[in-house]
Amino acid sequence: MLRIANERHNLISEARAEVWLSMNETSLEGVTMRRFYQLPLERRQNPFFALSWTLFHPIDEKSPLFGFDAGLLEEKDVLFVVTFHGLDDQSGHILNARHSYGPSDLLWNRTYQDILTTDPDGLPHINYNHFHDTLPAVSALKE
Repeated sequence: MLRIANERHNLISEARAEVWLSMNETSLEGVTMRRFYQLPLERRQNPFFALSWTLFHPIDEKSPLFGFDAGLLEEKDVLFVVTFHGLDDQSGHILNARHSYGPSDLLWNRTYQDILTTDPDGLPHINYNHFHDTLPAVSALKE
């Protein structure tokens, strides 16, 4: 999962996010090449992006990351490339952003701390002081 936020304090229409996996792979012939895989997200579009958005890629049998651990991410020189596109409702400008993350940027078995609060008038706000804060992940399975 990856959390992004709208610091523009206005609506972004037709917001779209993509996450790409780039890694080294060796063919059966022994040739090493860089390959790119678009990671499916649970939700890659947002009709109006106002506050924050957490992107989720489920790592299951269909994911190119299935079975990976920290060592394999390093060995394959993995890079995650996140792109964002949208339309600023106030200015009418198209917004584009891109950021890359390597294996050392990943946090294992963590989840994001809640950052949304509500003011006395009932309006939601983001506490940016805790934007990057995480907590230990709690398993959804109870014994």
